[in-house]
Amino acid sequence: MRILFVADWWPTGMGRWLAEGFEEAGHYVIRAGRLNRGHWGVDWESYPAVDLPLPFGEPIDLAALVAQTQADLVIIWVLPETRLSSVSKTPIVTFVGDGWPAIYAAAEAIPAVARFTAMPFGVREHPDDAFSRGWKLCSGAAKWESRNSGPRPIDACMLGGAYPERMALAHALVDAGLIPVVGQRNVEGYVDTLSASLALVAHTCRQSYIPWRVFEAMGLGAVAVIDTDARTEFQFGLLGLRAGEHYVTVPKAADGFPDRAAVIETLKRLRADGSGTGRIVRAARAAVLTRHTYRHRAEMMLAAAGFGSSS
Repeated sequence: MRILFVADWWPTGMGRWLAEGFEEAGHYVIRAGRLNRGHWGVDWESYPAVDLPLPFGEPIDLAALVAQTQADLVIIWVLPETRLSSVSKTPIVTFVGDGWPAIYAAAEAIPAVARFTAMPFGVREHPDDAFSRGWKLCSGAAKWESRNSGPRPIDACMLGGAYPERMALAHALVDAGLIPVVGQRNVEGYVDTLSASLALVAHTCRQSYIPWRVFEAMGLGAVAVIDTDARTEFQFGLLGLRAGEHYVTVPKAADGFPDRAAVIETLKRLRADGSGTGRIVRAARAAVLTRHTYRHRAEMMLAAAGFGSSS
């Protein structure tokens, strides 16, 4: 199958890996859009080239692109600037990787046969409305398997920006005699870091969504320690993942990040209870590698568009 994958700028995380998931499933992917070379930590030498460059922010002549590529299916990674000047009869599937209302509005203006979101509860005006409007959950997914079968000297990995709240948590872990790592925005760096970490400490933000790096942690053999709430527990349940079996929960502190004392207690317990920790690691890793890789996400989108069946 020929798949036209359109993005106003080519993303470097979920969008890139989702396109590769279609290729792993045996499909031919044509990337159209603008390559965002200013994005952080990207190994551009190994980054797939954009096949059809598009000017950023201008309406997309989708009918012409489909005629040019003879695509059987169109996948559109939606940003607030994404607009179409034309459409064709070829099925369209849209994907939203962030939770801002403007992005949802842009996606809902596109005549798609299916709409997917990584962050269904990020719509702040109507936070529970995405599913009732027919959106489907396509949260993060696992890309790699662990490179490390030996000791994991890092107690806690916290991926992403060095926010003051995250740094305060890191300092609290150090004061408690634990070893944290913060940052690792380079893809190779965070794969290596997660592979050497006992746990990933993640927060669900005030918008209540599952951080996509949770799936990478599970695939790489690190325990996901998350400050969940009722909404994220519901999302995990939709994906067949359960607290205590596939991940560990901690309460959220007033600053919106995981409670420091609870994280410290949880990490020490995980380090001390090798057999219990091992059970969580094995269950989580088996779950993501059998149901939650980017190939599985690609197959789910194909099924929603009427091509094949979802696993």
